[in-house]
This record gives sequence, C-alpha cells and structure tokens, in this order.
Amino acid sequence: MGGSPHADPAERSPIARLFYRDWRPTRFGRWVNQLEGRWAALGLPPKAMAALEVRGRTSGRTRSTAVAIATVDGQSYLVSMLGRRSEWVRNVEAASGDAVLRHG
Repeated sequence: MGGSPHADPAERSPIARLFYRDWRPTRFGRWVNQLEGRWAALGLPPKAMAALEVRGRTSGRTRSTAVAIATVDGQSYLVSMLGRRSEWVRNVEAASGDAVLRHG
C-alpha cells in the first residue's frame, strides 16, 4: 500500500475509498477538494474549513487545497487526513511554513 508500513485508513470505509486510495486522493477526491477549497476560501460554512495556498516544492507554482481546522484547548491546528505523506504537508514543510490560509 504505497510503500507505507501502515494500512491506508481510507481502505476501512467504502465511502472514504471514493476519495482516497493507496494514500492518494482519487480523481473524484481531487475534484471535491478543489470545490471545497473554493468554497472555504469564500468563508462559507463550515468554519472548520479553509483554503491553504503554498508553493509547490517541485513546480514552484502556487497550490491551493481545502484543509480542516481542528481546535483543541483553544488552539487551532491544520489536520491532514493522510498524515505527513500528504502533498500539501510536504509542500508546507519544503516552504519552511510559508503558506497562506484563506477563509473569507
């Protein structure tokens, strides 16, 4: 499974498999992420969503993706459904955290 020692969490749910396979978003998942990113950038509900813009580590082009924001003890955190292997996480790490969150 993608060279990972851990099982893909999306494989546990038939609905999740529509969006993710082998630790990667499916074509449908990418389309939904783009739609959610545009929606979140406008500031529309849910408030736990935002659009993250970061420079791609290989192409250098600005990439935008929808991200979930979790609040724990008053602190906000970005959540990656795929963990550190997620492309947006790797791009943010390569950009040394230089990214923009858009919400409204």
